[in-house]
Amino acid sequence: MQKTKMTLGLTIVATLGLGLAQPSGASTATTATAGRAHAVAAPAAARIAASCTGRLVHRWPLRHANTTIGELVLYWNAANKTNCARMNHLGPTRGVRLRTAVWLAACRERRGSTCTPVAGSPKAEDGVYASYAGPVTVQAAGRCVHAAGDIYYQGAKRHVDSSPWLAHCA
Repeated sequence: MQKTKMTLGLTIVATLGLGLAQPSGASTATTATAGRAHAVAAPAAARIAASCTGRLVHRWPLRHANTTIGELVLYWNAANKTNCARMNHLGPTRGVRLRTAVWLAACRERRGSTCTPVAGSPKAEDGVYASYAGPVTVQAAGRCVHAAGDIYYQGAKRHVDSSPWLAHCA
């Protein structure tokens, strides 16, 4: 059974009793699929692969007080020359509605530690989610990318990014 309700610009979908927040305009089929993946407690990599296609390039844990509260993941799809990023809730933040953001930019630089975003980049998503923010994608053929993510947890912004280096150069 599936119920959809619009609230404050978010579509909340309940599938098998679990509510997942998605940005307004998200397709019900995609949201329902993600809901089923969460309902059966699929491993994080399987849930992410459903929304980011390609090869997992990197994952950066987000820790607070010696506890992993999230992870920033980055995928590369060689077929369509895109990178995809997502900020996932883990541990004590999993299933908790918190402000969560993900940011991804294709950079002018082809190596080094700075990123000057190219036109049409960066892409970001920022909202209140119980499971993840994203995915966001950028065209990155012949470019490096920089990724970042935030979870607002215990009254403060907790941040993780690919610094000091560019995350992936294709």
